[in-house]
Amino acid sequence: MYRHVLFDIDGTMIDSEPYYVECLNEVCRRFLGHSPAAEAVRRCFAMNSHDALHALGVGTHALSEAVALYDALCFQPDKVPVCPGIPTLLSALRRDGARLAIYSARFAYEFEQDPALTPLLPCFDEIICVGPQPSKPDPGGALDYIRRHRLAKDEVLYVGDSHIDSLTAQRAGIDLAMCEWKRLCNPQRYPARYYCSRPEQILSIWQENRRGLCMAEG
Repeated sequence: MYRHVLFDIDGTMIDSEPYYVECLNEVCRRFLGHSPAAEAVRRCFAMNSHDALHALGVGTHALSEAVALYDALCFQPDKVPVCPGIPTLLSALRRDGARLAIYSARFAYEFEQDPALTPLLPCFDEIICVGPQPSKPDPGGALDYIRRHRLAKDEVLYVGDSHIDSLTAQRAGIDLAMCEWKRLCNPQRYPARYYCSRPEQILSIWQENRRGLCMAEG
């Protein structure tokens, strides 16, 4: 069944939420004079930076400056760790024949500027990001990927961690493995096909799925 695996980044492959939430709060303090409600900031964390800061109250006239400050705060060396087990998972999936792509709400320039992503990018064949594609939860990026690679929807597994990822998977009609290994856990469980507390469970899902496919083809 599964042939391709799409990975979200923030909260899925890198443990960025605690630090990036601090950065969002700092930008809001400077531009709004206060920190928004904690739950509002957490929900906006899953959005791209422009949409997040606008949703938190930064006006259009100041948005570019606010995003620039947010980027400067976020993209510091050694601030955001890769989630334990992710490099091993990516290597194992590639060895087992998976084609891997990043599916993110980030903009293209962020992949060049964020040092936290440097060790991960060589593992991926493609990056689906905002700009060329609409931002999640619009499923356009996933649907375009499926079309270009001539895939059936049941050949794609999406790995994510947020309500945005859940909505995206539902609208695209693809299976979602919901990650539950980040430090700041979701306050509720969002709809998904699978729930995983450790990265190695993704590999087990992949291998069990592939065994079922081989038995069906045999």
